[in-house]
Amino acid sequence: MRTILIDPEAQTVEELDFKGDYKKIQETIGCSCFTTVNIGGVTNDALFVDDEGLLNPSGFVFQFYGAKLVGKGLIMGCDDEGESARAGIDISEVRNNTQWLGEFNFNA
Repeated sequence: MRTILIDPEAQTVEELDFKGDYKKIQETIGCSCFTTVNIGGVTNDALFVDDEGLLNPSGFVFQFYGAKLVGKGLIMGCDDEGESARAGIDISEVRNNTQWLGEFNFNA
């Protein structure tokens, strides 16, 4: 299924053909525990991010969420039964609404 990976370290947004379960999400975004955030808009998409992301020095702001997120993010859709589905948001919309934060220190 079509997903979108946001990688703040490489500063890239790319489509992925995702085939897998939650363990594959962990592998894809490089974490052991993830959380989801609602990105709003007209789609039923969610953004999966590292739940322990503050340990990662690079991040981004996705305008539809409006707060700093750290580590990689994976956008995936959700169907009416709550199961994972193809991302509905257009990749150009993701690119146009992602701001890179680079490396930062939350303790500063």
